[in-house]
Amino acid sequence: MLTELPQHMQDYLTKEDVPWLSIEEINARFPHITAKEITPVAKHVKPMLSLENMFDLNDLVKFISQIRKKLDLTEETPIEFCIEPKLDGLALSLTYENGKLIEASTRGDGQTGEDVLPMVKHMKSIPQVINFTGSKLVVRGEVFLKRDDFREINAKRLAANLVLYKTPRNTAVGLLKSKQPTEDTEKLSFFAYSVVEMDTAGMTLQTQFESLSFLEKIGLPVNPQRVIRTDKDCLKGIDEIQQLRPNLPYGIDGAVLKVNNFEFQKRLGESSTSPYWARAWKFPSAVGYTYLEDVIWSVGRLGAVTPVAKLTPVTIDGITIEKATLHNLDFIRHLRLQKNSYVTVERAGDVIPSIVGRAFDTRENPVYEEILPPTQCPSCQRELKVESKALWCSGGYECPDQAIQSLAYFCSKDCLDIPFMGIEAVKLFYSLGWIKTIDSVFTLLQRRKEISQLPRWSVKKTSKLLDGILAKTKESHDMVRIVMGLGIPMVGRRTASLICQSFTQSGWESLIHCLEHPETLAVGPMTQSAIRVFWSSLENREMVKRLSHFLPLIRDSSNLGSTNTGGLPTSSKVCMSGIIKGLTRDEAKKLVERHGHTVVDNVTKSISTLVIGEKPSEKKLSQARKFNIPIVEWNTYCNKLQ
Repeated sequence: MLTELPQHMQDYLTKEDVPWLSIEEINARFPHITAKEITPVAKHVKPMLSLENMFDLNDLVKFISQIRKKLDLTEETPIEFCIEPKLDGLALSLTYENGKLIEASTRGDGQTGEDVLPMVKHMKSIPQVINFTGSKLVVRGEVFLKRDDFREINAKRLAANLVLYKTPRNTAVGLLKSKQPTEDTEKLSFFAYSVVEMDTAGMTLQTQFESLSFLEKIGLPVNPQRVIRTDKDCLKGIDEIQQLRPNLPYGIDGAVLKVNNFEFQKRLGESSTSPYWARAWKFPSAVGYTYLEDVIWSVGRLGAVTPVAKLTPVTIDGITIEKATLHNLDFIRHLRLQKNSYVTVERAGDVIPSIVGRAFDTRENPVYEEILPPTQCPSCQRELKVESKALWCSGGYECPDQAIQSLAYFCSKDCLDIPFMGIEAVKLFYSLGWIKTIDSVFTLLQRRKEISQLPRWSVKKTSKLLDGILAKTKESHDMVRIVMGLGIPMVGRRTASLICQSFTQSGWESLIHCLEHPETLAVGPMTQSAIRVFWSSLENREMVKRLSHFLPLIRDSSNLGSTNTGGLPTSSKVCMSGIIKGLTRDEAKKLVERHGHTVVDNVTKSISTLVIGEKPSEKKLSQARKFNIPIVEWNTYCNKLQ
């Protein structure tokens, strides 16, 4: 229904004698869609753009040089910048009419955002009325959660035996986009940082610094930590902001540099994604020091057994860290890690905790213990195998951890995308014995009454889950996703794409033939062995057979079996660089891989093509020219694929 609404609306506006449905008729025909489920949106008066990042002095010099060139300024002419902390939060646009708040929306896709006015009205940090006499004012800023408020919210959740929130930013996003406000919504903070539109006679703003002072004067909160520096002193200004970082009551992950003069900003302009007059300087990841108490071995969906460090709790940038990834045995050996080691921990990208090395241990005669890999799977106690320097469990669906991870992945957005079937629901249904293999998800259709009687499972929520499962039996599904979802050890997206290239035609028959004859596939011997072991199991063969009945329609989305790619080598390696309009990097990568090509991160002699979008890396372009590798624009590349 939702996808048909634009056409129906056009019919109602442009055609005569179009039948109208009453509310009662709509509810009868579409019982599962309610007004609450349709998220209201708001169109931005001006696109909400993102900022390009800078990481070092070279990036800063290049940024300033580009500004001088565009403005035709000499080296002697100073350029004034307003430097502000880069908050770790969520962008928000506010609209006031005659001093009253009438609209609040998130960035969304930059053109249209989600209407969050009901939540914003419950935030104490955003005034409903401001001291502004003009007819209209549109401002933008950042919603965030202070560290103390985050700790207070989690303390209440701990007392109520609820799952704790992970980070202040994620919590802020969740609270702002909730359907109903709570007392925690009041704790959200806000700083305004720009004036987008202002209707008032006789008043103009000339600089960014002046606009921040204006916003503060009319009653909107602004970040007090801001400095003005010329281009010669930008690094000094950035350093001043960074020195404040540990003592601020909220998280920041960088500094934002904006050309202060609005006339200069106008002349510099902007691209479709970011302004040319502003950049974000990213700070190094926040670090902390603590002890590696123990190592927990975690079993993944495909059977990989990986080490996770259990740490003495340490607070980094307001977040308490208790675990960190150790990747694999080689990583442990390379860093010479032992139990009881004193280690340096960072939040990579200010998000993922990671151990970066041992730190100097000042204790007297500390006792260390070697980290020994397990010989048996910690979940099913099967003997582990060592392949490609990694530990593997071959238990498959007989291994509880693998089964749960496989079921969760099969139901996730990367595969079938079944609503209300997240990891916690999977664990619950698995513990009750209702699901074991991926095909058993469809047997939940017979358990409507039992599910609705479970704690936190209302009749409405149960109906949405089961309706979602039923809908999947009537849809066509991507073959690569189905192969990935089977849970074959060592078969991820790339390998699944290679397997699907061997299909002579779309359908389950081709898939079963490939599983029966892995020696015909363009994969390595270890992967062939893993497929052979998977298919040798009677239970797995029966599972695939049952799955083919539940999901009869699988579509060819990969040019499977085709060797005609418009002159591009089949199964070639490509490297990508630059911004792809309309697609995220992950979406573009998946599209390329569906056509049997492998995407790599770096330009080497082994790749066949460098695919570029807007603003590609100069280094990658230089390397491609050095190795005589064809450089192809994204649109041209897509045309050749098709």
